Amino acid sequence: MSAKVSIIACLLSCVFILSHCATAKKHASKEYDLIINLRWVKSYKQETRDKVEIGLKWVLSYLGAMLPKDPQEQVFVWNDNNDLELNLSGAGFTVSSQRSLNRILKEYKLTEEYQLLGSMDVGRFVMLSFNFSDNYYAITGVEKKYNKFKQKYKFNPQDQTHLLPGQSGVTNGLRKLYFSNGKSVNELAHIAEEGHGDNLEEFYPKEFEVFDFMSNGQPRFAVYNSQGNLKQGGDPFISFAGKPSKCMWCHESGVQLPFRLINEYPENPELLADFKNLVSNQNRLLFNYYEGLTTEVDTFRFDKRSHYLAELLYITYQDPPKLRAVNELKLIGQIGKRKDLKVVDSVHHEFKFLKNLVSRNELDKHLPYKSVLGFDARETKLN
Repeated sequence: MSAKVSIIACLLSCVFILSHCATAKKHASKEYDLIINLRWVKSYKQETRDKVEIGLKWVLSYLGAMLPKDPQEQVFVWNDNNDLELNLSGAGFTVSSQRSLNRILKEYKLTEEYQLLGSMDVGRFVMLSFNFSDNYYAITGVEKKYNKFKQKYKFNPQDQTHLLPGQSGVTNGLRKLYFSNGKSVNELAHIAEEGHGDNLEEFYPKEFEVFDFMSNGQPRFAVYNSQGNLKQGGDPFISFAGKPSKCMWCHESGVQLPFRLINEYPENPELLADFKNLVSNQNRLLFNYYEGLTTEVDTFRFDKRSHYLAELLYITYQDPPKLRAVNELKLIGQIGKRKDLKVVDSVHHEFKFLKNLVSRNELDKHLPYKSVLGFDARETKLN
């Protein structure tokens, strides 16, 4: 072999080795499988693919996704009008969140529905990821112990305030509130103690409702029991707080004033002024923080009205209008069973344009897989 040929052979060999190494490195960096196939079922006349995407963006942001404007991997890929490939590798989740998502998505793919159809209903995906507190806690990285949460922030017990029975929209009893001493978003945190007793002397906390803020600016909620362990949501016998998903529905990505204190107890000007000042300062910090973000989150966060598109994704799954129920049957080739569907309510109590509701339990009877999840989207289920 001539020297020239030997050199060429050597160069080709090097190119192959380098190419192989680069490929190996590329695959090695993809430690987690974060792709899942979803199935959109049209639930109301005005629903479109764009609205579904906006709703999903809100849900992903609730879970901590940064949603970069120019992701290295496209997050939403529509294969046809109903089939959506969701690639969470490009959504901007932390490594810890990706680890949890990897485990959770594997569980989704083992469900009877996914094994049979090769995809999961978009509404079911939202319910299991956001409205199921265990998964919400795992993805958002909530502290597993109340003491750990409390130790992360500078809480001064002398700064506590309280709402008397009837002044809070979250509980009928007394509610004690604590606020962290923070001058930046990552230093802000809140604690609400719920329990028994109508006055400070008799009050005994039974659970702790808390929230802080994730790196994408969204609040992160958690509920702990009296032993300091995470629980699905607030105890219905103590409070109306419900689950973290209900907290988000009420807070709308920010800090809120106590509604009853504003509307029903205006004779407490000093307490109301203190709250207004606190909320105003913290929301100003949040607004300034949002302005500094360079992610796709900015493109819809300031349109507060659009968060309802996320709520509709899980509400129409839990309480499907007949239009959705029929479309759900149609997509799996069971359209003939539409005549057997029984309407249980004429209109949804929150979204009046959702008509002729069919319960999920009723629809489940006509599906070849189990679709009932066994929990409510917002409220804590009583045992």
